[in-house]
Amino acid sequence: MIRARLVLAIAVGLCLVGRWAMANDPASLPSSKVCSFQSSGFAERGGVPPAPNVITMDNDGGWCGHLSVSVAGHSFGFGAPMHLVRQPAHGQVSIAVVGGGTRIFYKPDAGFTGSDSFSVMNETLNIVMPYNVVVTQ
Repeated sequence: MIRARLVLAIAVGLCLVGRWAMANDPASLPSSKVCSFQSSGFAERGGVPPAPNVITMDNDGGWCGHLSVSVAGHSFGFGAPMHLVRQPAHGQVSIAVVGGGTRIFYKPDAGFTGSDSFSVMNETLNIVMPYNVVVTQ
């Protein structure tokens, strides 16, 4: 009886974790119909900061972003842990480490058009990557 309850509790826990992961994985979120990404790359430690990466998208309720798999010439077989160091003023950012890289996605606030920006820190390399976002209607 105790063993059956333990197995049930573990199964319920795994289901909840799976549902949380799916809800928080940007790949499972709706994509913007117009979405493009232009990379400028990272600067090496102590180097000249890179030009911002550029995301161009429509504000149609979807997300737009990219999968980062190579940073400063270093190729990772896993996603590099990253976090926001500067929040966007007119939207939200979702960062998810996935098998072969790190997904970085942006979604503008409802009704927003114009320019926004944010910055992401690669914790493995201690490098900041700036993003500019252009949102059209």
